[in-house]
Amino acid sequence: MLQKLNFKPGFNKQATESGAESEWVDGDFVRFRYGLPEKIGGWEQLTVGNETLPGAARRQHAFSSFAGEKYTAIGTSQGLFLYYGEAFYDITPLDTAITGATFDTNNASTSVTVNKTSHNLAVGRYITFTSVTAPPGSGYVNADFETGAFEIVQVNDANSFNIVMRTNASADTTAVGAATINPYIEIGPTTQTVGYGWGTYLWNDSTWGTERSTSNVVLAPGNWSLDNFG
Repeated sequence: MLQKLNFKPGFNKQATESGAESEWVDGDFVRFRYGLPEKIGGWEQLTVGNETLPGAARRQHAFSSFAGEKYTAIGTSQGLFLYYGEAFYDITPLDTAITGATFDTNNASTSVTVNKTSHNLAVGRYITFTSVTAPPGSGYVNADFETGAFEIVQVNDANSFNIVMRTNASADTTAVGAATINPYIEIGPTTQTVGYGWGTYLWNDSTWGTERSTSNVVLAPGNWSLDNFG
């Protein structure tokens, strides 16, 4: 004989499986409609094209304005971005500006060297440029440098680093043009690591000035705390 079983909608996570009689206790990709479970439909890409955000996402916060406009803030290991109206906006705070940079370009190459004495920037940092005078004869215009952010892909020495442009240069130039470098504020490492420097293990464990091979110090990855103001 067949008997109809009536289950309550929703999942009961408080009771045990045997104690939650006539209730659902677990599920995945399920929603309840008119009291019955059904699978959630497929996924649709939020952005147009292959748009991605730099770094690993660490925090997301959705909120609405007083006018009812919906926003989503996403903090990554590299920056802070706002999603609104089917588009992303870069709202990453900037570090102290570095003035007096010049450029080297190579004919038919997208690689550009940025020259600045004691720039103190590392591979993976993101920067923007303002007050740009494009390298004369390079084929670039000011807007090519002032539109969007650039990742530092190589640090040559304490006085220069490389970025990648969106188009090739049309000539070789050396130490020409001018710009102000605006580094993204440094949020922290992308991954969790262990520190092996001074003070990371027992006193008198090794010789003075020797890096420790054992450590109990964990260096956490860069993170964000996002919330509504007030």
